[in-house]
Amino acid sequence: MMKILTFALCVIICTGCSQELLIRKNAIPITYIETGINLVIINHKNYNVTELKHYIDEKLKKHNIITNTNSLLTLELSIDNIDFGNQAIRLIIGPIDGGVGKLDYTLRIYRKSEVFVELSSHERFTGLEADFTGTEYINTLGGEDTVKDFLYKNLSNSVVTQLLDLCK
Repeated sequence: MMKILTFALCVIICTGCSQELLIRKNAIPITYIETGINLVIINHKNYNVTELKHYIDEKLKKHNIITNTNSLLTLELSIDNIDFGNQAIRLIIGPIDGGVGKLDYTLRIYRKSEVFVELSSHERFTGLEADFTGTEYINTLGGEDTVKDFLYKNLSNSVVTQLLDLCK
């Protein structure tokens, strides 16, 4: 019995792990940010990303960064795949592959031909997340809207954190 519990605990912990493929990372001169940032979201499969753009805009404004199409710097976010998972599998079986919500993305921050960061990564929703982000989820096993909201908010946090880390 103890082996089964240990295995279950390992599965739960490992499902929260993420992999990130960092291709390039260079510091961004702070003067590039002062004119704002051009936010480009590439949407390969026609997902509704207006909420995502809104969340990223909000996060940038909290740090006094405006989105401006005439800025020196471009933040290009490519949404490669979104899978909201299966609520029934999350509820009955737990956070295994079929129930997990996933959002795969590629992030590039550049100025003309000078690339500052280029990475491929993903966000995940297992249904076991604690609310450390202030998103106020009542039911973490929620359906598609809850998963999408969670993934978009976490992605916006990740994107803005990457940008701010490069400007230090």
